[in-house]
Amino acid sequence: QKQLFVTIDDAPSRSTGEILSVLRKHRVPATFFVIADRVKASTQLEEIVGAKQALGNHLKTTRACSKLTLAEFQSDFDVCAALLSRYSKPHFFRPASDFGSKEQIAYAKARGYQAIMGTVFPFDHWISDPRWLVRIARWEAVRGGIVILHDGDVRGHTTAIVLDRLIPEWKAAGYSFGRLDAEPNSEGSVSP
Repeated sequence: QKQLFVTIDDAPSRSTGEILSVLRKHRVPATFFVIADRVKASTQLEEIVGAKQALGNHLKTTRACSKLTLAEFQSDFDVCAALLSRYSKPHFFRPASDFGSKEQIAYAKARGYQAIMGTVFPFDHWISDPRWLVRIARWEAVRGGIVILHDGDVRGHTTAIVLDRLIPEWKAAGYSFGRLDAEPNSEGSVSP
């Protein structure tokens, strides 16, 4: 299907509300990959879940998975999973800052999580100009593409701007939007 899946890494922040407003305005679902250490109040995750958006595990800290021992990874994963389980039943895990090892992915899978990366990655952790981010994301969009953008006090504001510009363009190009945690249909793909 000509469908995209929006994901937001490094949530929550002071800008999360801006991102949620844009998603609500355009009626687009998303999955927010949460870093447990960034959660300062329960209302932050309540706001995401209350907006009918999904939560995903992005570990306890921003340390790259490749820098964590298996024991450190397990501890970070479990802290975030315990936090998220108070608000929803997440299904997805995204390795922090790089790829996870086979052992890390197996650990997440054994706890009911599917590791997921992305295909539409406009490098918003390096590029801050919304015009360039829109161009790159527009160029990278493919059927079934998983969009990766970032939350954060500054990056989150930029993400809200980028999504507000991109979503109407993608819709005009015939894309619909699905949510990663939706149930698979009979063909095995995820439907909204």
